[in-house]
Amino acid sequence: MEVLLDTHVLLWMLDDTSQLSSRATSVLQDSSNKLHVSVASFWEMAIKQALGNRLSLTQTLNEVAAELARLEIELLPIELADALSVEHLPLHHRDPFDRLLISQALNRGFVIMSRDSAFKDYPVQLEW
Repeated sequence: MEVLLDTHVLLWMLDDTSQLSSRATSVLQDSSNKLHVSVASFWEMAIKQALGNRLSLTQTLNEVAAELARLEIELLPIELADALSVEHLPLHHRDPFDRLLISQALNRGFVIMSRDSAFKDYPVQLEW
């Protein structure tokens, strides 16, 4: 299964696994699954860090990127098709980063791992 991690899942996976559901933990630990993190998640984290106390990381973003490489989690680029298809998504979710993740998952047939219940209103497979 190809799984795109929502930003909070990435953060919890690295810093606070107690926040993950048992199903999420199982999917993350299953080596037959291919895990992906969008460049949009790094963009979101960088913005939140720049705003001050909106995000607290125990590592720098460069260290997070290095950890992803070590764990063989693929960094997913944002393609033009991803950005353009956001326009056609219903406005069930207003967060632009989450809408881009939904677009990326739909365009590639990936599952999204997220605790965000608004994702269920889109035609994407959701794991939590």
